[in-house]
Amino acid sequence: MKHLLFVALQFSTVAFGQTSYATFSADTTRIHHERSRMTVFEKIMESEWQINGQTLTYGSTPIRVETDNQVDTIFFRQDKNARWDTLICSISRPTNYTFYYNECCGGFNTADETGTYLVGAVKFENRNPKKGKHYLGTLGEAGIIIDKNSAHLKPACRSAMSPNCYEVTLREIEPCSTTDSCNEEICLIEPNSENPNYGFGYATQSTLFRFLFLPLSNDPIHVSYNTKSGTVQIN
Repeated sequence: MKHLLFVALQFSTVAFGQTSYATFSADTTRIHHERSRMTVFEKIMESEWQINGQTLTYGSTPIRVETDNQVDTIFFRQDKNARWDTLICSISRPTNYTFYYNECCGGFNTADETGTYLVGAVKFENRNPKKGKHYLGTLGEAGIIIDKNSAHLKPACRSAMSPNCYEVTLREIEPCSTTDSCNEEICLIEPNSENPNYGFGYATQSTLFRFLFLPLSNDPIHVSYNTKSGTVQIN
């Protein structure tokens, strides 16, 4: 995973009146076959999560975290020589979460107590957009043009083998007028269209924010950007 920086993030919080807990564990069943490649196996076993001041590794005792109704952060590193990634999430459900090693691409997948991988979604809001500007919200490999101040984006155009942790961005872009002017592409979800535009070309004018999102439910997170103040609010 890449190490990503935050841009003026502000988090809104609303506390629950009743205390409940979520449990996190890291499953080892999918890494046993790597024992024949001891160096690889040892690297995988170095994976580490920091959640609310507690450390979780593959095969360690599950940890218990108090739920809340606010934006939370989980820190993850692939091995001891890797930089820590900051994952935005919401630990609001009193359920059991399990992290599974992703055998294809590294990293990990997250399932709830039903064994279902969680995919999440993002609802973008762009407050005080500049006239004549184009704004692109992205969730992993999928993107959407925010032309009415808000847009709802679900994961799409993504390999089923990819880890279910996503880069979320908001960019000011210039759509490509010709093929020569394109230097970036994304799978664009277009309203009222059954099929996405798999090769939407654009050029980034500026990246307004970016972060890594770890969904802990299939509900969307709400990300609001204020163009005037340059601040982001997540809830």
